[in-house]
Amino acid sequence: MKSTNKALILVLISMFLLNISLYAETIKEAKIKTNAHCGNCKTKIEAGLGKIDGIKSATVEMSDKIATISYDADKIKADAIKKSIVDMGYKAELLKSSSENKEVKRSINDGKKSIQNIIK
Repeated sequence: MKSTNKALILVLISMFLLNISLYAETIKEAKIKTNAHCGNCKTKIEAGLGKIDGIKSATVEMSDKIATISYDADKIKADAIKKSIVDMGYKAELLKSSSENKEVKRSINDGKKSIQNIIK
């Protein structure tokens, strides 16, 4: 009886972890050089990017005219973000030091470890 309960718990936990991993996002950061020159440009780019599915945040630093965008790489690619800025009427250059180089994945390993410790 005790081993049956343990097996059932393991099955339920496995199903739970599988479900979580299906919803994990791959968050990346892109840095795009623009020709924005005023506060209105900054607002237009940030607001325009904020309406796009998959973009988590967008800020334009006016001192260097660089837009920093956090996005879900499963929903949108850096080149599509760049094109969106161009479509708004601005020049856009995807900087090499960003984009696919800075990948941050939501990890569920800590959750798995915690559950494994509970079962033991």
